[in-house]
Amino acid sequence: MNYIRVTNENKAEFDSVLPGAFCDGRGISLAAYEDDGTVCGAVSVLYSGYEYKVVWLYVSPEKRLNKIGTGLIKEVRRMVNSLGICPIRAEFDVDDESGLYDFFLAISTPDLVVDVDYAYDRYAVTTEDFTGAEILKKKGEMDYAPEYLFDMPEELRNKALDKTMDHLTISSPEDFEATCEKKLCFAVEKGGDILSLMIVQRDAAGDLNLSYLYSLDGKALMSILVPAAKEAKKNYKGRRIYFDAVTDASALIARNFFPNAKKKLIYEAEF
Repeated sequence: MNYIRVTNENKAEFDSVLPGAFCDGRGISLAAYEDDGTVCGAVSVLYSGYEYKVVWLYVSPEKRLNKIGTGLIKEVRRMVNSLGICPIRAEFDVDDESGLYDFFLAISTPDLVVDVDYAYDRYAVTTEDFTGAEILKKKGEMDYAPEYLFDMPEELRNKALDKTMDHLTISSPEDFEATCEKKLCFAVEKGGDILSLMIVQRDAAGDLNLSYLYSLDGKALMSILVPAAKEAKKNYKGRRIYFDAVTDASALIARNFFPNAKKKLIYEAEF
C-alpha cells in the first residue's frame, strides 16, 4: 500500500475518499492508494489544543478488512511524531454503526498502543429542546438586547471571539467565520463588554455543534437562548445541534437548559 500527503495542489484526485474534511495548513491529510493507482482511503487530522484530532477516517467499502485503515493511522502517527511529541485522539459514539470502537481496539499493538476509554457526554439538542426549556418560557421583556455575532461592529466582534481562544482553536478569523452558522451565533454586550456569547459551528460532516456558550449572568444567557430557539424553530426544523458536556459547567447547562436532550456516551481513542 502507498500513502501520499494530500495538499491543495492534489486534493481533487482524492475527492472520492476525502470530501469536506481536508486539513491543509492546520493539520495533516493522507490518502492510501494501490500500485495501480486505485485510491483506497484517507485520514485527516486537525491540530487543535496541542493535540491532533482525527476528523476523517475512511476506507472504500470494497477494500475494508485489509489493514488499510490501520496503515493510514500508523502513517499519520509517524508523520505527527516527526513534527513533535503530540497525542492524536479520535472521538466516537460507542454505538456508532461505523465500527470505530472495534476498529481502534483491534489496531492496538506493541508498536502502536491505542487507549480507548469513555470521555464525556454528547447531547443532541433539537428545536423542541430549545423551545421546551423552562427558562425560555419566561414572559415579558428581556433585560438585554442580543445581536447576531457577525453583525456586530468589528471591535466588539473581535472582543467576543477573543473569549473563545482558550476553548476553540482558531487558525484565522476568516477560517473560523467560514465554519460558523451565522444565524445561530449571538452575543450580548453592555458598555463595550461581552456579557453573553453563543457560537454554533458546522463540522466536517456538516453537523451543527454548539461549540461555545458563555455568560456572566443568567438573564444574559436567557437573552441569547430565546432568539436562538426562535431561529432554530424557523429555519432549522428537524436539524440536530450537538452539545458536548466536557466540563462541569457545560454539563450543568445541558442538564438544566436541555433536560430532554438525548445523550450519547462519547469515547476517545488516544494513540
